[in-house]
Amino acid sequence: MKHGMMINGRYVPTWKFEHRRGQEHFGVAEREYRAAIGLVDAIVAKTGEIARDRNLSDVGRKAAFQNFVSGAVAPIIKNARAASKAARDRGSQRHGELLPARRGKDDLAGAILAGEIRAHLRAMDPAKRNARIAVGAFSADELQAIAEMPAEYSGVSEEQRAKVLGQAVLAANPEAAKEISDLGEAADAVDLAVRAVTLEIEKAGVKRSELAEVLGEPVETILGRLREAERADDHDQSAA
Repeated sequence: MKHGMMINGRYVPTWKFEHRRGQEHFGVAEREYRAAIGLVDAIVAKTGEIARDRNLSDVGRKAAFQNFVSGAVAPIIKNARAASKAARDRGSQRHGELLPARRGKDDLAGAILAGEIRAHLRAMDPAKRNARIAVGAFSADELQAIAEMPAEYSGVSEEQRAKVLGQAVLAANPEAAKEISDLGEAADAVDLAVRAVTLEIEKAGVKRSELAEVLGEPVETILGRLREAERADDHDQSAA
């Protein structure tokens, strides 16, 4: 079950990678995740402080809040986004370093089984075969059988074989596969924390079209990140 908190009606996962704190990318991601989460209360407090200042006009309040976001919030958001990207990049790099399982030269029984698996896949209804590839519904033996020979031996496309090869590599390296999965989840947690901050900024009256100026980024980039965080949130909610 997923564990987290609701901020502005949106799910933000609880950080669960303390056991990896000594690993560079996890330590940085945790620091930026917690910094981003802390911004939500800081924004609420600053919004109240500005609202109570009778010396400020409506225009002055808006300018004061935007100056606060630009000076105190934007640098933390920038660092959090960099940490998220670094975690994802490390996951991709780690995946690229892995090798699929190699069949021993004397494993005649395994080679025969692999040949039978490939023959079965070639004879399978293409729609069923494609569906299994799409959802990754293969055993470790099936993954290895597809991965160790050219695509046509299994009746799959080169693109499908490449996908299966990636799955086979992870199946052959379970500890590394867990690390890669954790890196992706850590990056998602940081992104969702940043999304919570962005929504709090909007709640304070800054329109999305104005976020580009306040955060110092093109609005297309900001909207793209919000959409990415929405997708990660949908995935976490469905798994809860």
